Amino acid sequence: MTIVISLNLFVNVIYRKLVSLPEILQIILLVTMLGAFWFHSPPLRDQWTWLLWGLPPLFTWQAVRGRVWQSGAWQWWGALLLLFLLMAWNYHAAPYRRAEFWVLVARPLFGFALVTSCWYWAQQPPQGRALWWVTACGGVLLGALALTATQWTGKSALFAPLTNALPRLNYRAFAPDTLLSFNPNEIGGALAMAVPLLLGLALVPRCGRALRALCLLGALLTGVAAVLGMSRFALFGITLGSALLLLGVLRGRWRWLVGVVLAAGAMSFVVVFALTADPDLPTDRLLSARDSTSVSTRLQLWARSLDMVTDYPLTGVGMAMFRHAIRLPAYQIPYFEHTNFAAPHAHNALFQSLTDFGVAGGLLLIGISASLAWQWARALRRATTPDATRSLLAVGAGLLGYACYNMGDTIAMWDRLAFVGWWGLGLAQASFLQVQQETAPKIRV
Repeated sequence: MTIVISLNLFVNVIYRKLVSLPEILQIILLVTMLGAFWFHSPPLRDQWTWLLWGLPPLFTWQAVRGRVWQSGAWQWWGALLLLFLLMAWNYHAAPYRRAEFWVLVARPLFGFALVTSCWYWAQQPPQGRALWWVTACGGVLLGALALTATQWTGKSALFAPLTNALPRLNYRAFAPDTLLSFNPNEIGGALAMAVPLLLGLALVPRCGRALRALCLLGALLTGVAAVLGMSRFALFGITLGSALLLLGVLRGRWRWLVGVVLAAGAMSFVVVFALTADPDLPTDRLLSARDSTSVSTRLQLWARSLDMVTDYPLTGVGMAMFRHAIRLPAYQIPYFEHTNFAAPHAHNALFQSLTDFGVAGGLLLIGISASLAWQWARALRRATTPDATRSLLAVGAGLLGYACYNMGDTIAMWDRLAFVGWWGLGLAQASFLQVQQETAPKIRV
């Protein structure tokens, strides 16, 4: 991914001699952090925390050069600052914590930088188009990794002939420390955003034929990987995100047909989820025993998450400490004790925020989500060109798919793939800024 991003930024930005030295240094810093913070800790990520010293000058340059106080993005910078302060306070006040603060918060801070960088580059047309190129190339790479590095589980038994025929690259032979091996549910969150986002970008006229073809290739690879992985909430998110995209693009009777299919699919998902939550129901006629256990276990995880927040309302159990807390006697779940496996997270973004930060974390997540939805709807009403409208629809579809996935699963901000969610948030800010620039009154000289 580092090589792909570097090449595309070089071709689309540096080669055209449209950037200054500070902007080139920004690119180098972000690409280096993407690779360094991918690794687990200990020991490798611990050795790269010194890169965080590059963030204060990065944020300062972007705020001053980008005139953050005039662009309407100041509230997002404020939210990011508030989240950092919350992390700093939580680390000292929570009942449980990791050994190293900066190792823990390295990935969220890198996520902050992605959001502000997307916003900054969107103000530098035509360099802002490089954001779409990076997204398309990243989608193709994500799809390729998902197809060749996913550890297929019993959920994919129906597609066993196909998954067995897929090439299995031995990443450990040439990159043993890159951890290029994924659980289908883990990478499913990234796929839930990528599929509708790439499909939407393929419909943006301004992207051009080459970029649109690359987006279609990425959508195809990630879509096939999502189906093979059979992450239920990822597929649910892809369905809803794609439906939102089609509702925005189609007109006439086709639009109403998509709406009916969307409503029927959502109701079916809710009904099946609710029915299989009843242990006395003969679920073998609806879903497999494994699916029934999965639903029941999720409900228990959510109940234990509420217990944690009730016990520690101001801090939760601590940042990234859910895996530790769920093994404590007060929060144990029989399923995990019998399998000797600890749940890594709460399987719901809101519950995860509550256990990480307490009530303040839940309120912050709700506030950010509500503000994002309001800004998106407002920008969509103000958009005056097909490019702006379809860009907004693409980003909105990707974020909706990601949000639906996070209803029953989650990629916590401490995880290696968390940067995908931050990138989606950054693309949203770039799209909002594009609409703002298009609708700004033009001064005649």
